[in-house]
Amino acid sequence: MSRIHIRPLFGMLLAILLIGTTFIKQDASALSSDNISEQKKQDFVNNQVLVKFNPAAPQGTAEALMRDVNAEITSEITSLGIYVLKIPRGAVEETVLNLRHQPGILLAEPNYYVYADDTIPSDPGFWNQYGLINIRAPQGWDLSTGAAWVTIAVLDSGVDLSHPDLAYKTLPGYDFVNNDDIPQDDNGHGTHVAGIAAAASNNGAGITGVSWGANIMPLKVLNSSGGGTYANVAAGIVWATDHGAQVINMSLGGSYPSSVLEDAVNYAYTRGMVQVAAAGNSGSGTVLYPARYAPVIAVAATDNFNSHAGFSNYGPEVDLAAPGVSIYSLYPGGGYGYRSGTSMAAPFVSGLASILIGLPGNYDAGFVEHQMESTALDLGTAGWDVYYGAGLIQMDAALQLAIPPTPTPTTTPISTATYTTTPTATITPTPTATFTATLTFTATFTTTPTATSTPTSTATFTATPRRPRPKTPLPRPWSWLPHIFSSPTNMPTVTPSTTPSPVLQANASIPPADDWASETPTITPPPAPLPAPDNNGMLCLGISFTLAGIVLWLISLHLKRKYRRRKSSIILNWKT
Repeated sequence: MSRIHIRPLFGMLLAILLIGTTFIKQDASALSSDNISEQKKQDFVNNQVLVKFNPAAPQGTAEALMRDVNAEITSEITSLGIYVLKIPRGAVEETVLNLRHQPGILLAEPNYYVYADDTIPSDPGFWNQYGLINIRAPQGWDLSTGAAWVTIAVLDSGVDLSHPDLAYKTLPGYDFVNNDDIPQDDNGHGTHVAGIAAAASNNGAGITGVSWGANIMPLKVLNSSGGGTYANVAAGIVWATDHGAQVINMSLGGSYPSSVLEDAVNYAYTRGMVQVAAAGNSGSGTVLYPARYAPVIAVAATDNFNSHAGFSNYGPEVDLAAPGVSIYSLYPGGGYGYRSGTSMAAPFVSGLASILIGLPGNYDAGFVEHQMESTALDLGTAGWDVYYGAGLIQMDAALQLAIPPTPTPTTTPISTATYTTTPTATITPTPTATFTATLTFTATFTTTPTATSTPTSTATFTATPRRPRPKTPLPRPWSWLPHIFSSPTNMPTVTPSTTPSPVLQANASIPPADDWASETPTITPPPAPLPAPDNNGMLCLGISFTLAGIVLWLISLHLKRKYRRRKSSIILNWKT
């Protein structure tokens, strides 16, 4: 019977010891991680100081000072006369104050940390936004985060006017679907698009927009199903142009050309508007309208590996590419989630265009498009191609090209040499009558310093011409006016019937919004920082398990000895 009880006891003992050891290891790892985090939070190395000794001090002064502060030299910057001293950990402030009062010290200071100079926003959702990394937004934000006087008109399903990442950046707009001045989003597409372009940023909450400064002008031209008409889009383009917007984002498209839509595009173009539109999501070689028109920047989509998205339309009208697969942005009701489509790629370009327009002297639609295309990351076939256009936008390169160079005045001495020729003839009467001619040259150099201003360009990116993309119009449009759709992944093919209706209704079986099949429709709450681990609790738990294991081990030894004594007694009794 005792043997039956002892074996499970050994199993329990082994399990408890393993659990205790695991907790202690986890706790040690957590403490180590905490130490690393604490080190990152510090401003300087906690066991080093930088000093410069007075060369005029008596011999032996440096050695005496180092003995006083318990320091030793670890390295030296010879040209500056600076020494790196290793001191007891945690004594930096005390040591610096002590050394600064010593006559043999010219300089004493901590060895401060430096970090990469990319501008990283405080928004917790930024780490879910790979698109901003791929377009080099953190490097671009070092140069500019966008001007507050620039406005992006978002022609879409409206926006969530009360979303915390949009509420304070939204200007008055208009609802062309319901004919009122409340462009509230009842679909979700427009809210997601607006957040990509210019969500409230670096505020410690939500996500980060491409432009931190630009405002959003919501113009609702799509209904709750994600459908709309050319007439409303044309009216929205004109409204945005006349009400102070500088950029128009159109994450929507239709399959047919229209004189009305083209006239609206030209109306905005002649007034200096930057117009950006989605290429379409049917994966075909036909770019949708209005992206197909020459004044509009047509945007294709890429994934997180900078590869062409399979659903993205392509063709000779494509100008640029931007991330469009699984893009994290805003959802109505204060939520956040993922969507895919060229509708998501277009606002990346609109956000960058708004930052470029905000630069001094750069308020020109042609300049802005040229700067983005000339500095894009070339993908696919070398040079321009039908899948990526000029390539993937690169924020820092475009901004460096747009920022004017700073002239650097330099003084260049110019030497001027003046030659003076003086012929001298001397006649000496002698019995032999000798004639002597002496020719003397006197050279005088005059040095005149002349200050000349030589402009030195700081931009490292140069504009390179690319192959033109002819945006040729298709044959005349149908006599009826079709609806347009917000670039769904499976774009419905509209076939005119013998008796076409003047208004095309979206089929209920066709997803009206952008790539609904690959989107995440559930609303996810904004990410919150993880709570700090309770290291003390983990340590106590590990020690408790270990102590319990030791106690059980001692009990098992006692029982084992007792069992052996009993067994020996039984054997002796049997023999006798």
